[in-house]
Amino acid sequence: MATEENSSSTSVQQAHVKAHWFAAYDTRAAALGLPLATESDILDIRDDASGTLRATLDAEIEGLRSVLIAALASRNRLSIANTLPCEILGIIFRELADKLPVGSSSGLGLKSLGWVVITHVSRRWRSTAIHYPMLWSNLALDVGQSWPTFLERSQDAPLSIRGDWTAESGDRCWSHVGTHRRRIDTMELANALPRSVRKIEHILQEPFPSLRSLYVSRRNDTRVDYRTYELHGDFLRVIVPNIVHLCLDSSGFPIGTSATLRSLRLSRCSIDPSKISCTLDEILHTLRNLPALEVLSLQNMLPLPVAGHVIQKDPISLPSLKQVFIDDHAFATDLWMLLDAHPAAEVTVSSSALDEDAELSVAHSIDAPLRKFTRTVLDNLEDPDISLKVIFDADRTEITLRTREEDTSCTVAPDIALHYIPSSISLVFTEYDRINHSAILLSLVNAIPMRLITYLSLAGRCRPRQRIGNVYSVFSNAKSVMSLDLAGEFTRQGLEYLTPADDHETCLPKLRHLRLEHVSLEDRIVQAGDFRAGPRFIDMLNRALDERYRCNDLYLASITFKHCELSETLLAGLRAPGRWGGQTWVNWDTGLGMPVADQSSGLMIAED
Repeated sequence: MATEENSSSTSVQQAHVKAHWFAAYDTRAAALGLPLATESDILDIRDDASGTLRATLDAEIEGLRSVLIAALASRNRLSIANTLPCEILGIIFRELADKLPVGSSSGLGLKSLGWVVITHVSRRWRSTAIHYPMLWSNLALDVGQSWPTFLERSQDAPLSIRGDWTAESGDRCWSHVGTHRRRIDTMELANALPRSVRKIEHILQEPFPSLRSLYVSRRNDTRVDYRTYELHGDFLRVIVPNIVHLCLDSSGFPIGTSATLRSLRLSRCSIDPSKISCTLDEILHTLRNLPALEVLSLQNMLPLPVAGHVIQKDPISLPSLKQVFIDDHAFATDLWMLLDAHPAAEVTVSSSALDEDAELSVAHSIDAPLRKFTRTVLDNLEDPDISLKVIFDADRTEITLRTREEDTSCTVAPDIALHYIPSSISLVFTEYDRINHSAILLSLVNAIPMRLITYLSLAGRCRPRQRIGNVYSVFSNAKSVMSLDLAGEFTRQGLEYLTPADDHETCLPKLRHLRLEHVSLEDRIVQAGDFRAGPRFIDMLNRALDERYRCNDLYLASITFKHCELSETLLAGLRAPGRWGGQTWVNWDTGLGMPVADQSSGLMIAED
């Protein structure tokens, strides 16, 4: 009811206003001697007088436009947006300032100046925006001719500079911003070409006392020169004394000390022909003087040890270190063994070169890191559940241990925006031909308290004339495993040792969940060195699960077939009541959609 009354009142008011202005116009038209708006009146006007009348009307129209502009300006000053206090506008502008910097162009063509349009909303907004320095301090390298304006309006605010560094944009940018170097807070310079990298190398020889975040990357192009550019000899202390996040591609190692550095990410191309100028001792000394470090990533950054030189092996205490990635030659393992990191660290050690003695390599590169991990876990967690994942692929070997804790997603340095799962280590080796798989599997039993393993995943794919290692040593000791994943060439051995036999005790007595992946269940198994076709995978599976139930009253809670070939006949057999004790929930995951349950059969089938 109130709405109808308000609408009626508004209509009456608008009618009165229209009547007033039409009456005013009639009075004005009579005073100026303007013709009436009828055809006969217009036709009676002489040609020489029509030009004068048009000029008079044009002046009247322009005057009315000025009146409308003034009325609209008065109305805008009363709008909610325009009556916001400067403090509220400041909060809005601060949010805008945190967005990506404006730029004059992008890969999609012309790009709008974005939030700069707020300076055209009203005089008050323009005045507030122009005098809000943080709104003008987040800059793109391709901002073009606007650089001087942005720098002037940013006043003394910390500067953030981001974008692709090209010879044109980078040089033009630095000609303006070089004199403001001491107030630069963030520099993200991406996709630099070799000649541009030399310019960046020259720039980084001067101090940046306010710089907190530095990111430099090179363009990924195999046709360019990948030679490393060198940094100042005391880079961390002299050039970037307040650095917090440092990410450099194709640079030398930043030597020095820093009490503020929390994230260090360094990488070089593996085909870089240039040698790293610093020594291992200098790198270790630098790491010992980074007490706040939380994230460490080194890829091809370690020089080879000098023959006969004894490296200082004192532990490197980094109590805040929560994420570690080291990808290098065999010394990568030695470096990790020296690091005394946070007990909930996520660690990946990747080695591209092993010792000539394969057995010594296993002891050095696998046993020692795994023992260190389990010792740390046992010192900090009471009876933890641990998952073990082993991958023997055609081009790499990967071993991962991880604690299985509820709700373990944590944040590493909130402003880095990274996440990690506490307590994990991954060992990766890329020289497949020189790895003794059987020795690795046996070493797992010696290095890991197998009673703590509750989840086990084995995946294997061998090259021709190579054999996967024997898994019995793992199966016979992992008595607490409740979930098992088998993929590739581990499937046959896994099903074989799951089957009770007179010559060995039943393996994995607590197993409740089994998943088979990338297996054609109707294929027949061919034993290594024997060209005669053996039983089908489905026959081995049925025998293993039937015998476990018959001999030991053991049954699975669930079995999942992921990316496995299943015919309609096999599906019908899996649906049969009483299969494997009649208490196993069967899942079929084709990877095409979410699995849906067939309530009548107890089978889960992925929906196409």
